[in-house]
Amino acid sequence: MDWRQLLRDRIERAKQYPPEARRQGMEGTTEVEFQVAKDGSVKEVMVVRSSGFPILDQASVETIKRAGPLPFVPGTIRLPITYRLREAR
Repeated sequence: MDWRQLLRDRIERAKQYPPEARRQGMEGTTEVEFQVAKDGSVKEVMVVRSSGFPILDQASVETIKRAGPLPFVPGTIRLPITYRLREAR
């Protein structure tokens, strides 16, 4: 398994659909940017493209922070986090 898949798996496991967003039928994709320190901790997470819903954007930032420790990857990582009601657990 490469680091991209490991990263994706950890983030998906940490993702939590906000109950309020689910109740209101909110769906969307937030694009976040972050760096991983050598110890696997996450350094500042920024929303670089909003889902259009602040509650989903905030949930995306919290997901990245909760997913650690992550595999060290030099540089900045940019990835989308998608919330779809049909996938919600």
